[in-house]
Amino acid sequence: MDITESQLSPAVKFDPLKYVSQVYEKVNALSSVKQLLFEVGLCEISSSSPR
Repeated sequence: MDITESQLSPAVKFDPLKYVSQVYEKVNALSSVKQLLFEVGLCEISSSSPR
């Protein structure tokens, strides 16, 4: 009985809300970095293109 309880304890301690918020923060940071790189790329493309 003790073995199963010790195996279940990590799952009980696991907080889905905290996990989701952490993942959301990471995704949010990544998307802002991608947005920045995208805008910089557009600026470089528009400036390097002959007009």
